[in-house]
Amino acid sequence: MMPYQRVSFSWRALLLAPWPALLLAGALLSPPPSPGGHYGFGALVLLALLGAPFAYAGTATLAVCLHLLGKRRTVNRATSCLCGLALAALEYLPVIYLSWSSSGPDSGPPVESFASYFARQGNDPLMWLFLGAGLITALAYDLLASRRAAPQAAAP
Repeated sequence: MMPYQRVSFSWRALLLAPWPALLLAGALLSPPPSPGGHYGFGALVLLALLGAPFAYAGTATLAVCLHLLGKRRTVNRATSCLCGLALAALEYLPVIYLSWSSSGPDSGPPVESFASYFARQGNDPLMWLFLGAGLITALAYDLLASRRAAPQAAAP
């Protein structure tokens, strides 16, 4: 029986993994630069810095989840990516709940149920941004974290 593969914790992976998704999201959400100005770059940096606490919290949660998952089963790249997608979907739920709670007439109580509102949000670009960022962060963490255990010598 093959022993389960433990996911090794890496400070380097924890510190660097959120940045590809942060920079991509900042580039997608920032306005284009004005002619002769640097407004676009400033907005990109501002958006990336505002999103950094949330990205680091998500990456820390991902590292803990992968460590706990590694105690039960072998964790490979696909498992890491699925875990990142699941965590991103969970992080999107409070955002969509706040959107639903203010969706009524004149920002009053909602008229429809949360389930029907959530079902209509399949084309929401913010949802795809969350899922894409979760996938990119999980893939970056997987690539940066060292998983290779030292080879064990065969017992005599």
